[in-house]
Amino acid sequence: MVRRNGWLMILLGILFSGISFGVAKFVIPPMYSSSADLLVNRQHGDDGRD
Repeated sequence: MVRRNGWLMILLGILFSGISFGVAKFVIPPMYSSSADLLVNRQHGDDGRD
């Protein structure tokens, strides 16, 4: 049965992959999120300035 319907399974896999890509690309709105932390340790020099 798998040999007979192998082409159908491959075709349906490609079809549903394309549909999923289209929905993800054009229907679902993109949600972006990012954050950044910066930690700076100053070194005290010999010139007396902090």
